[in-house]
Amino acid sequence: MASNVLFLGINFRDWVAETLYHEQHAIAEEMPSSVFYGPGYNYNTNYIPEIISECFGSSQPDAIFCYIDERRLLGIPMAQAILERYNVPQHLHVFPKGLKESNLPKFAWINDFWHCSKEEWDEILLGNGFDFAFSTYCYPFVKQETFESFFSAKVRDRVRFIPWPRSMNTDIFKDYRLPKIYDVTLLGARYPDFYPLRELMHQTFLASNDINYFSQDHPGYTFHDGRQSLTSIRYAQVINQSKIFASCTGKYNIPFIKLYEVMASRTTLVCDAPSGAEYLGLKPYETYVPVTKESFLSQVRELLANPHQIESISNAAYKLFNSHHTTKIRAAEFSKTVSAL
Repeated sequence: MASNVLFLGINFRDWVAETLYHEQHAIAEEMPSSVFYGPGYNYNTNYIPEIISECFGSSQPDAIFCYIDERRLLGIPMAQAILERYNVPQHLHVFPKGLKESNLPKFAWINDFWHCSKEEWDEILLGNGFDFAFSTYCYPFVKQETFESFFSAKVRDRVRFIPWPRSMNTDIFKDYRLPKIYDVTLLGARYPDFYPLRELMHQTFLASNDINYFSQDHPGYTFHDGRQSLTSIRYAQVINQSKIFASCTGKYNIPFIKLYEVMASRTTLVCDAPSGAEYLGLKPYETYVPVTKESFLSQVRELLANPHQIESISNAAYKLFNSHHTTKIRAAEFSKTVSAL
């Protein structure tokens, strides 16, 4: 049973999306014998044997869980925003080092799998001796053919992938009981090649004079003052002020984090159907409204003409979120899953 886990991570408090910070904080409460190590936590060395010695003395942790961005595991220094925020000295810019020197069970955390090629994933996962990968977008949350186009047969044979849905902190994402002042809101990155439906929705709603539409450009992937930028509580409150939140699953048809943010905010999600929707408890027209590029505008207008349906869907989604997708629930699932491996 793994109860003493060494977590390698970065403190992402005040990042554009604090999700990882809240997830790690919940896990730390659920697994109090474990240690988080890295910039923003304790960070005196980047060398795994030295980290283990510093944190566990002459004993050993049960396992190592690596929350570090996949590009960094190729030896690329951490992002400049992180280095500056935590005043990281030059010799610690690359983190971690020496993973392959440990024979402990090792877990990777994988989110944006498209950042690396199949060959790079071979180097990251096999080269560092990872045994498991907690993956937000492996099957069933991505199509099998997409997954296999990024992860080789060698990786799939050697590494056990564990599907790991996202979750939200109910202190941030909740029903603030604010007036629903926007008909439709769309927030987030809108790169047309990656989010084609999201960009089409944005342009269409902008041109629809009968819809009270709110949108704002992405604030950027860095640390933010939540009082000045539309992040954290201010971001969550805007979602809560919206009757409908429009989004999409991107070119890979995956359940992005916005799904959970919207459900948590008691707002009705309009989105193309994501891979693995049924595993998340998403039911068409019950907890969200599935749309296509041809149908989304007419469906949104139909919803706006039927406020009782909007309320019914948002209430059901809110109930689903609070029973299955809170950060506290996911942390308990994490502890149970890791302990069983």
